[in-house]
Amino acid sequence: MKTISVSFMLFYIGLNASFAQGYYPPSMSKRDRDYWESRERETKNRPSPSFDSDAYYRELKEEAQKKQEKEMREKERRRLEVEKLNSLKIETERIKELHRLRKEALEEIYEEVIYSTDGYHAVRLNNKWGYINADGEEIIPFKYESASPFYFKHAKVMLNNRWGLIDDTGKEVIPFRYEDIQQQFFHGLIAVKAGEKWGYADKTGKEVILPKYEKALPFTYEYTKVMINHKWGLIDKLGKEIIPFKYDDIDSRRYFGFFIVEINNKRGLVNSSGKGIIPVKYDELKFYILENDSEPLFEAKLDKKIGLIDAVRGRELIPVKYTKIEHFTDNYNRLYAQVWNAGKLGLVDRNGEEVIPAVYDKIGKFFKGFTEGPAPVKLNGKYGFIEAGGKEVIPFKYDDAWGFINGKARVQINKKGFYINKKGEKVK
Repeated sequence: MKTISVSFMLFYIGLNASFAQGYYPPSMSKRDRDYWESRERETKNRPSPSFDSDAYYRELKEEAQKKQEKEMREKERRRLEVEKLNSLKIETERIKELHRLRKEALEEIYEEVIYSTDGYHAVRLNNKWGYINADGEEIIPFKYESASPFYFKHAKVMLNNRWGLIDDTGKEVIPFRYEDIQQQFFHGLIAVKAGEKWGYADKTGKEVILPKYEKALPFTYEYTKVMINHKWGLIDKLGKEIIPFKYDDIDSRRYFGFFIVEINNKRGLVNSSGKGIIPVKYDELKFYILENDSEPLFEAKLDKKIGLIDAVRGRELIPVKYTKIEHFTDNYNRLYAQVWNAGKLGLVDRNGEEVIPAVYDKIGKFFKGFTEGPAPVKLNGKYGFIEAGGKEVIPFKYDDAWGFINGKARVQINKKGFYINKKGEKVK
């Protein structure tokens, strides 16, 4: 076998050499002859290879030099970065030390210092208050009996046992005639206390809402919460009553035009006109809005049961009778809310109808709604299928089950999966 292989190789090499010299057997086909002639022409026209050793080593040297330069640049970059970080650290420590020394110096000079981030520090000297800037220069004279830090270029100060408000030049903004005053303006108004009653003044110092309230909060919105006869209500910036004074508390945040109110530890809802929408009877009310929904919902709790309130229609969307609710989620195309009662699961639609009673252990995967077909549910360890309302249409005999898609549902028995139609018949 070796002799034959070697002989064949010698024959093949000789044949190639013969073809290369222009000798072709008469029996060779025209296609083979053309092939060998083309190879012969290519061989003749091919330039003989040459090796330039100087160029090769020059190229290697250039590559090594470029690599070395790149490494040196990276090393320098890192060195500068470390140097910069160390410089910043030193500068930070220096600034901290300057602040410490300045603080010590101020506290040696003044009897009391109230620091402010805006650079205007309230300081007390000879039992009088004034203000200095960050450099320790006096900017407002020492003449006040009490003072507070500046907020939005205004500071609350006391003169002749009365509170007023000054700006950052020391100019009087609110006259010194009040028993108390809030720290800053909200929506252009500030609460002021005359005697035992609160009212509101504007930035000219004019009382726009006369003092008549026992308590008054800032106008953080276009309205605020105030108290009369130990009851809370809401007023607008003109002093007009929005919500009557009959509540023990009011959540002053407005939820799409609705307010949560409280009487005797029970909660209900009123609208922006003060009209009662939901009776004050729930232990808890919590605002809940669904993504991409325009209508506000409120989660309500009563006697450890939970439900969902439709504020727009003034009704219980989901009755307050469940132990847990998972609101309308993408799991069910936002059509249904999951509800639990005594550990059992059901579904409620957006009209408040209990389409699947809360008596099941689980709802099968990929159920997107009854328009596709009956719902897969688990009871006593087995899955079956039910219509809306709970009527059984396919017996509970499956170990697992999925929702219907295109008229078919996947089910499993003894770890073997297959598909069934809406009649429970096995299909491909």
